[in-house]
Amino acid sequence: MDEITLLGRAVPDAPPPSPQAVTRARARLTAAERRPAGHRPPGRGSGWTWALACAAATAAVTLAVVFLAGGPAAPSPVTPPTVSSAPSAPSVEPPATYQGLRILRSETSQNTAAKITLRFRPTSAKTAIVLRCSEPGSLVLASEARDDGLSEAYGVCGPDGTRSRFDDKSYEPGWTSRTHTVTFWVFPPDAPILSGRDAHDCDRAACGGKYKLSTESAGAIAARLGERPQPWSVTVYDSPR
Repeated sequence: MDEITLLGRAVPDAPPPSPQAVTRARARLTAAERRPAGHRPPGRGSGWTWALACAAATAAVTLAVVFLAGGPAAPSPVTPPTVSSAPSAPSVEPPATYQGLRILRSETSQNTAAKITLRFRPTSAKTAIVLRCSEPGSLVLASEARDDGLSEAYGVCGPDGTRSRFDDKSYEPGWTSRTHTVTFWVFPPDAPILSGRDAHDCDRAACGGKYKLSTESAGAIAARLGERPQPWSVTVYDSPR
């Protein structure tokens, strides 16, 4: 077995040499075998060393071509999609209009167990007072001191969970003839507040560790809970002047 055959086995993926190249290589090998022992061409190692060098060089070129041609590459890291662990809170930002009415006054609180007091002079009998809460089911108290006594309204920030209207008083006679000062309290859904039959059956300000929701009890409930970062807003809408 000669060096040509060994070279072909060393680089199995390389294309076979042409017949002319084989003929020339065999002629050079025959001439080398006829040289006296120990004779080497100047500046060159033995034929075996040269063959191995050629084989290594050919293999290196073959590998380079594989990588340049887009051979197998390391997979790119895959970033998993970000999944929110909780739904985003409803926006409390009031829109500029509501059912054809425009903003007359608006205030926002960043916390529940807190109050907002609005002063406004209605421009029509179509006034709409709208609350928006970031925590659906929040409990609301609205109160106004008037000449004929204290007027109160309470309920849940809804009915859709984020909006509630307290404007039933706007149809009273003389609604547009004076400035109104209305105070709003918003408490979280788990506030210790009596509701329904429990509130009706309780003849005191508090029963069973829970309070009747009123102007008198609102401060005590707020002190017990402490403010929580749950934004809400109250907006008075009315017809343009």
